Amino acid sequence: MDLYNMNAKEIYDCFKSANITCFDEIVYDEETDINNQLGRPGCYTSKVNFNDAHWAEEQKPYTIEAFDNTHDAFKRKVYVEEVFSQNKILPKQYIYLKGNALVRMPFKLVPKYAKRYEQVLDALLAGENVTGMFEAEDIDYSKVKYGEKNIQITFSAVNAIIPDLSECYALDDFKYYAPKGWLFKQTQTGNYHYAKEVGSLEGGYIYCTINKIDNRKERSMLSKNPDAVFETVLKGISKSGIFKGFGDKKEKIELASLKALRYYTHMDISNKVRLCGNLLVLGSSSIYSFSFILPNYSEKDYQNLIDKFVSLFLYARHI
Repeated sequence: MDLYNMNAKEIYDCFKSANITCFDEIVYDEETDINNQLGRPGCYTSKVNFNDAHWAEEQKPYTIEAFDNTHDAFKRKVYVEEVFSQNKILPKQYIYLKGNALVRMPFKLVPKYAKRYEQVLDALLAGENVTGMFEAEDIDYSKVKYGEKNIQITFSAVNAIIPDLSECYALDDFKYYAPKGWLFKQTQTGNYHYAKEVGSLEGGYIYCTINKIDNRKERSMLSKNPDAVFETVLKGISKSGIFKGFGDKKEKIELASLKALRYYTHMDISNKVRLCGNLLVLGSSSIYSFSFILPNYSEKDYQNLIDKFVSLFLYARHI
């Protein structure tokens, strides 16, 4: 088979036929792709996520993305490498670009098993038959255990060091302060900031995102029924799978005459569960979401940090 003309599922099937221990695949389409890239111009044309019996995780971190051409595949590889180099908190990956296909898998998979994927891709590039390429292993996939997450929730910091919020950034009509010296990244939906030394007490993230509300009826809800908006947003966040659980403590606060909600969640980051402080702000036509993720912060620590953040929060004109 010609690797340049294969879709992601065909490549996955070749891995299986080569006796690689992959299983539990998800084949995405244009509607189910969580990245909203499949089929879009310059993006991948097919995508499969899956697991490997030698290291499996609940979120299926093994990925095959196939493209129409090598140029688009290379652009995607560069983008992924940039994201992982700038986000030290993200777990490392093996990344193989072969033909028009980009294959990624977690570093938790030992090299000798990761190498098999590359060998199959190289064989497909050479036009070779990969069936039975490796000796079959007797594995009961229904009994494969997911990798241990070492989940230990230990939020012991009391009166933790609050980062110096001294650098001002603009987000739509808002201006807000982030820690001095933190790395800054701008995306289509907003901004995020992160410390160079994530493991330190001062290390962590601040995400700032915008959700614009175009529907007139829904916009009116922002001012007329903010409680319903908060409830709807929290339900949507809970279904996203990003957060592992919501804290019981939710508090409504005023932010420059705007309605806001402070709440807490847990997020699984690099196989560690972390407490996150969050702030939802309702403008006249947008919902602004801020997430604070700092090592070892307690709810009290986050409350102090968010109170300081709110006290420095500015907005330029009507929102």
